[in-house]
Amino acid sequence: MNRLKRKWYTWVHSRKFAKLGKDCNYPIETLTIEGHVEQRDHGSFRNNATMRALGNGKIIWGLRAGASWGVTFVANELIEVDEYTAIAEYSFVTDTTYDFAGNADSYRSAKMVTKPVRIGKNVFIGSRWMRPLVRLLSFLTLPLAPKVVSAF
Repeated sequence: MNRLKRKWYTWVHSRKFAKLGKDCNYPIETLTIEGHVEQRDHGSFRNNATMRALGNGKIIWGLRAGASWGVTFVANELIEVDEYTAIAEYSFVTDTTYDFAGNADSYRSAKMVTKPVRIGKNVFIGSRWMRPLVRLLSFLTLPLAPKVVSAF
């Protein structure tokens, strides 16, 4: 891809953000941004990243934070990614889950639980190539502290 095309994609995608810092880079064809998504300085995303803030939800990316291919974020309340944090390919992050405990009816009648998600500074959420600390298809129920390496 030539330089002019990369600059064009960055300009097109930068118009989708609620707030955008300086020197952000989005030289990709497909980037889906819906709702209130903020990006601080020097951020970048790779192909097929999806950021959906539904209703009054917000997604806030910190300084030099970024996401790789196929990352999906869905926020009903708040998802905050702090400084120098990287999310590896095909990760899914949401602030909403369902409470099935004590539910005798259909799964569709389960209570929806929404809590803010905050991912700390210098966190790397990895993928298959690392020795996993968090296994594939696991659910994180506590916030990730600063300087944590987590792998799926």
